[in-house]
Amino acid sequence: MAITGSMSAAFHIEGNTPDDVHHKSAAENVKRLVPRAELLPSAWTHEEWAVIGQHDNTFPGIAATNRYHMKSTFYAAHLLEFVARVEALQTSAAA
Repeated sequence: MAITGSMSAAFHIEGNTPDDVHHKSAAENVKRLVPRAELLPSAWTHEEWAVIGQHDNTFPGIAATNRYHMKSTFYAAHLLEFVARVEALQTSAAA
């Protein structure tokens, strides 16, 4: 089964397998079900995630929101690249 009614492009950044909240398999399933979805690797290596963890008490002083700020340039770069690719495709399709 796939989602066929949407022609929107989408990208997902996979989580880490040990992350119970953002499990890697969730992003893999979206990629499988959404025809134009792109799957990008996690911002965190497994080694980094083992240190930072998914719970606030595993790395004192680093709340969940701060963990994402630590990788904000990673997320921003991938988002901007994705938007540029989608806009280029739309421009070439319209020509």
